Amino acid sequence: MTETTKNNKNAHTKPIPERENLPEHYKWRLEDLFETIEDWGKAISELENLIKQMESYKGKIKESPKKLLECLNLADEIGQKSDRILVYAHMKSHEDTRKAEAQSNAYKATALFVQAQKACSFITPEILQMGEEKINQYIKSEKGLAIYDFFLKDILRRRAHTLGASEEYLLAGAGEIAQGPENIFSSLTNADIEFPPVTDSSGETIPLSEERFSTFLTSKDRTLRKNAFCALFSTYGKYKNTLSATYNSAIRGTLFFARARKFNSTLEASLFNDAIPLSVYHQLISHVNDHLEYLHEYVSLKKKALNLEKIHMYDMYVNIAEEPYEDIPFEEAQKIVLEALRPLGKEYLRLVEEGFSSRWIDVYENKGKRGGAYCWGCYGAHPYVLLNYNGKLKDVFTLAHEMGHAIHQAYTNSTQPYVYSGHSIFVAEVASIVNEILLNLALTQKASTKEEKKYFLHVMTEQIRTTVFRQTLFAEFELAVHQMSQRGEIPSHETFCSLWMDLNKKYYGQNIELDPILSFEWSRIPHFYSPFYVYQYATGFAAALNIVNLIVAEGEKAQKAYIQFLKSGKSDYPINLLKKVGIDMVNGKPVKETMEFFSEKLKKLEELLNSK
Repeated sequence: MTETTKNNKNAHTKPIPERENLPEHYKWRLEDLFETIEDWGKAISELENLIKQMESYKGKIKESPKKLLECLNLADEIGQKSDRILVYAHMKSHEDTRKAEAQSNAYKATALFVQAQKACSFITPEILQMGEEKINQYIKSEKGLAIYDFFLKDILRRRAHTLGASEEYLLAGAGEIAQGPENIFSSLTNADIEFPPVTDSSGETIPLSEERFSTFLTSKDRTLRKNAFCALFSTYGKYKNTLSATYNSAIRGTLFFARARKFNSTLEASLFNDAIPLSVYHQLISHVNDHLEYLHEYVSLKKKALNLEKIHMYDMYVNIAEEPYEDIPFEEAQKIVLEALRPLGKEYLRLVEEGFSSRWIDVYENKGKRGGAYCWGCYGAHPYVLLNYNGKLKDVFTLAHEMGHAIHQAYTNSTQPYVYSGHSIFVAEVASIVNEILLNLALTQKASTKEEKKYFLHVMTEQIRTTVFRQTLFAEFELAVHQMSQRGEIPSHETFCSLWMDLNKKYYGQNIELDPILSFEWSRIPHFYSPFYVYQYATGFAAALNIVNLIVAEGEKAQKAYIQFLKSGKSDYPINLLKKVGIDMVNGKPVKETMEFFSEKLKKLEELLNSK
C-alpha cells in the first residue's frame, strides 16, 4: 500500500454535502435497473398484468405436469419483476430519505411486492395437496420441471408448517403490515432523529451523525469519543418509549407468524426456512460463553495498552497503535482490496474490477442518505453496494466486505436459475467475511514496523470481538426478549435496558466501566427488526476463517471449491453447501477454533506490547 496524504483538517469538520454536489462517478447507476421513473411505472403495469394471469392457475396445477411448469415459470417471472421494482424504489429512497415522493414510491413498491406474493400464495398449498408421489411422477414426465426438483422437495419438507390456500393468502397480505415496525424505525432513525454537534479536545464543534459516530469511536481523541458516545446514546434515550413500542411490535409480529405456522418458537420459525438446526444457535452462545475469559483478557490488555486508569465502552473501538494510513482516497481503497483478493483467482478479480468501473457503488455520505452499508440487487442485473465512505481503513474493510456480497450475488445470478438465485444470510456473510480476513492477512504481511504489526493484529482481534463476541451478545439478547414475548410478556424499555447491561457485564467482565447510558444501545440496532439475523455474523466469521485457512493451506483446490460455493445460491441448504467446502457448522468445531484463534492472536499482541 502506498501512503496517502494526511489532511491537516479532519474530514468530519466539513459539512455533510447535498447529493447533487457529489460527482456522478461516485454514485451508483440505478439507470441500469430503470432508465427513468416512467419506465419503473411501466414495469408496475406489466407486473399487475402478470399477477392477473396467475389467477387462472388457481386449482389447476394438479391437472398436468405442463400446467405446473407454466405456473412455476410465471411465478418466477412475477418474482423477478417484483424484485426489480422493489429494489429500485427502495435504493432510490435511500439516496435521500427526506424526499417524500421517493419514500412514497418505496411504500408503493412494498405493497405491490406483497400483492405479488399473495397472488402466488396458493402454489405451495396446492403442491402439498398433490403429495410426494405425484410430484415425483410429474418431475419424471416433464423435463422442464427438473430444474425445480430441489424447490419442490423443499416445499414438501415444509408440509407441517404450511397452511391452506386461503390462510396462506391472508398471511401473505399481512406481510405489508408486518414491515411497519421496521419502516417506522428506519424513518425515525434515518430521517427524523437529529444528533447534537459534539466538541473535540481542542474545543472545535463537529457535526454528529450515525455514520460519523462509528468513525469518532476510533479516534485517538478521547474527548471526542466520549462526547460522541454520550450525545448519540442520550439522543436515543429520548426516544426510548417510541423505540421500545416499535421493537415490541416487531417481536409480536414475529410471534404471530410463528404461531400461525405451528412452530414451537420464533427461533425455530426463523431457522426452519434454511433448515438450520436449533443446536447451531444454542451452541454458538454456549461456546462463546465458555470462552468469555478471552474477552475479559482482551479488555485488560487494551486498558493496559491505552494506558487508562478506567476503560469505557467508547475506548474499546480505538486501535492500540497508530493508524498507518489516513484519508485514503476511494481509488486507493479499490487498489488495496484488489491486491488483497488475489488468492481468490483472476475470474474473481475481474468481477471486482467490473464493479468498481461500472458504478455498482454509491460511495459517499450525503444529507438524508441511509446510514450504514449494504449490498442489494435483483436477478438479471448487476448487484449494487451502498457505502458511506470516510477514508479510514475501516471503510476499506467495509468495501471489501460489501464486494464479497456483490461478487457472491454476481456469481450466483450468472450460474443459477432465478428459483435458486438468492442466498441464505447464513452463507451470505461467509462471502463477505472471507474478503475481510484476506484483506487483514495481506495488510499484515506488508507491515514492516512493530507499530504496523500491532495495528493490524488489533484489527483482527477487534473484528472477532465485534463480529463474534458482540454479535453473539446480540443473539443472546434477542433470544431472551423473544422468549419473554412467547411467555406473554411485553418488555418495557426498562427491561430492555436492564437486560442489555447485564449481558454487557457478563461479556466484558469487571475491568470495564459500563456507563449507564450504554443501556440504550439496543434501541439503535436495525438488524433486530430481522429476527435472529445477527447470530449469522458470528457463525459466518467462524466459517469464513476456516475457509481462508483451507485456501492458504491447499491453494487452488480450496479456491475452486470456494468459487463453486459462491455459484451455488440456494440450490441446497446452507449447512450442506458449507460441508462441500469442508466446513461442518453442526459440530461446533469452527466456532471453537475461532475462539482458540482469538486466544493465539491475543498472545501475539501481548508479546508485541511487552517487547522493546
